[in-house]
Amino acid sequence: ARQHGGSWNEAQTEEEFVKPVLAALGWHFIVQPKSQRQGQVTRPDYALFADTANRDAAYPCQNDDAAFYSRAWAIAEAKYWERPLSQKDSSGRDVWKAQGNPSHQMVGYLVGTHAPWGILTNGRTWRLYSREVSDTAGEFYEIDLGLVFDALAPEAKPTPAQLDQFRYWWLFFRRDAFLPNAEGKGFVQRV
Repeated sequence: ARQHGGSWNEAQTEEEFVKPVLAALGWHFIVQPKSQRQGQVTRPDYALFADTANRDAAYPCQNDDAAFYSRAWAIAEAKYWERPLSQKDSSGRDVWKAQGNPSHQMVGYLVGTHAPWGILTNGRTWRLYSREVSDTAGEFYEIDLGLVFDALAPEAKPTPAQLDQFRYWWLFFRRDAFLPNAEGKGFVQRV
C-alpha cells in the first residue's frame, strides 16, 4: 500500500488491501450483497460473518434482507485509497448528502440492512459505526493506520505510541471484538 496505494482505484484497493486485511482480522464475507430499502436496491461492499457456516447459510437468503443480514455481524464499505470519508462544504460545515459522502452512505446501509455494526475504510482510515448510536454520519470511532505506519522506515520498529494505535485498531476491528461473551455482549458493544 505504501508503494502503490496512491494509484489504486476502489476495486484495486479492495483486492490488494481490504480483502486480505478483513481475512487477517478473522472475518468471513460475502461481496456486494444486495439490500432493499424503500424500493431501491443498495449494495454495501461486504456482509461480514463470524464463520463460514453463517456465511454459507446466508447465501441462499440474498433475496430476504431480514434473513440474510440476521446472520451477519457487520457490514463494510471500502473506498479508494485515502479517499476522504466525510465531505465538507465551502464554509467548512459537514455535508451529509448520500452522493459523495461515504460516512452518510454507511449510515444509510446500517438503516437499510439493520446490521448492528458498520466498518467504513479507505484502506488507511478505518471507522466503526453502530446502528444503535450512529444516527448521524458524524458518530463513529476512527483509527488512522497511516499514523501508525507512514512514519516508519521499512526496517524501523514502531514507537510505543504507534504500537498502541495499532493495538486499538486490532481490538476494535477484528472479528472477535463483535462476538458475544457469556453475557451476550461483544467487546465493541461493551466499550
